[in-house]
Amino acid sequence: MSSIPTPFGMNQCITCLRIALFTRFRLRHGRCQVKGWVKEAYTQMKLIDFKNKIAGTLFALALLFGIGLAANLTANAQYPQYPNDRYRRDRDYRNQDQRRRNDNWRNQRGRTNDSYPNYGGSFDFRQTALNAGYNEGMKAGRDDRNHNRRFEFRDEGAYQKASKDYNSRMGDRGLYQTYFRQAFQTGYNDGYRGY
Repeated sequence: MSSIPTPFGMNQCITCLRIALFTRFRLRHGRCQVKGWVKEAYTQMKLIDFKNKIAGTLFALALLFGIGLAANLTANAQYPQYPNDRYRRDRDYRNQDQRRRNDNWRNQRGRTNDSYPNYGGSFDFRQTALNAGYNEGMKAGRDDRNHNRRFEFRDEGAYQKASKDYNSRMGDRGLYQTYFRQAFQTGYNDGYRGY
């Protein structure tokens, strides 16, 4: 081999040598660089993971706070915060209780456990007369109130006849009329008052 460089000789060998040396250099020193890059990338990943955890926690807290706020607004809408709020609730309860008692009393009048005297006759006979009288009196009283007529139940035809729902098999007609007229008077009074 000659020592003179030729285009196909020594120059080509020097180029191959340079590539081999550069590759070895790069492999040896590239590992040092890679370790630094890995450390930096690992640190960045830990930081991103930490940021994600904080963001998730803040989102969960905001969601819980929003639910609590919505529940509080619903409760305040039912009973707004006035200085006399307890007074209003107690007053509403008392009024509701009084209405319930009035309704119970009104429903019992002329029906069961009534204040009408017992002149005799069977239970069905008496109840039929009282129910029919009360219902007819209620209708007549409402009619007179709605037409602005004076309070007078004796001029009503149903009161004078007192034979609504009467059947001769039930018992005495005069006794039936007595019960009927007493209940008619009570029903008329309630109807005229607007019950």
